[in-house]
Amino acid sequence: MFNLIRTILGVLFFILVLGVVLIKNKPKEFEIVLEYAIDYPIVNYMDYLQSSPARQWIFTLLSKKEAFYAPSMTKKMEWSQKSQHELKFIFPGEEDFTLEEQWVFSPEKKSVQLLYNYTLGFRDQFKFLRNPQFNDSLRSILIKRFKNTQQAIAEQYQQHRWQYNGETTLPLTYYLALEGNSPWNTIKEDTELAFKKIHDFAKTADISSLGKTFILYPVLSEAVVLWRAAVEVDRFYRTNRRDIRCRRYKGGKALQLTHQGTNDFLKDSWEILQDSLVSRIQAYPAIQVISKQNDSIVNPLSWNTQLYMPIQ
Repeated sequence: MFNLIRTILGVLFFILVLGVVLIKNKPKEFEIVLEYAIDYPIVNYMDYLQSSPARQWIFTLLSKKEAFYAPSMTKKMEWSQKSQHELKFIFPGEEDFTLEEQWVFSPEKKSVQLLYNYTLGFRDQFKFLRNPQFNDSLRSILIKRFKNTQQAIAEQYQQHRWQYNGETTLPLTYYLALEGNSPWNTIKEDTELAFKKIHDFAKTADISSLGKTFILYPVLSEAVVLWRAAVEVDRFYRTNRRDIRCRRYKGGKALQLTHQGTNDFLKDSWEILQDSLVSRIQAYPAIQVISKQNDSIVNPLSWNTQLYMPIQ
């Protein structure tokens, strides 16, 4: 009987020693990798992920006991922008546990690779053995992380944002202009081509004193809009062309509205500005000043476009 007990204890001791050796030799660094197609410009994701709502959301999620089997988050999250297309977040926990989250964007593939890298200390590896669903829990959180980010950005794009600024005064302006007409959803692309033609002409004609860029709307209709792409110059020029003409705006009073974000709700902003006329009389084609920030580097959600409704 004594020999049997000694044998059983010996076997248990051997298993314990073997388990410790296996854990000691088990890799302490782990990685989870997911890849998704992205629906919006990379700068949208970069800006949102660095915002307070996004950082608070993931910190709260990781701290939930039922969602995250790991030592509780005892330190504040750290984050850094490693490059224009890469972000890294570090979530320090108790003891030796550290979770790193990386977002690596690929402009060519229009996709993002999400990575979770984490390390497990000696004690945490025992916990890991008792909870084989640990990796699945982290993978689930990473999936939620991307879906929440995608949804948050989508909601921002669905918001019509604007600010009415009241009455202002516009100066006398000479400008080179090229006219066209487009439905609302193609105005941006069509006028960009027109602006390129104007700048090419100015270069050929040796006109170097070009100022701000804007669009005039002689007709703001429900469907197809008549527009005039315009680039400010310092004086009147004879262009000797039928498509590109030099014109003059005499200036005067106007009502102003700041349209915020992309051009998706531009028509709605113009309607608000028209409604603000009340008993006033519109005196000249409406004017839309193109902000220098409206480019691919700046988050489209932060664009500001100035709309003016000249009045008598």
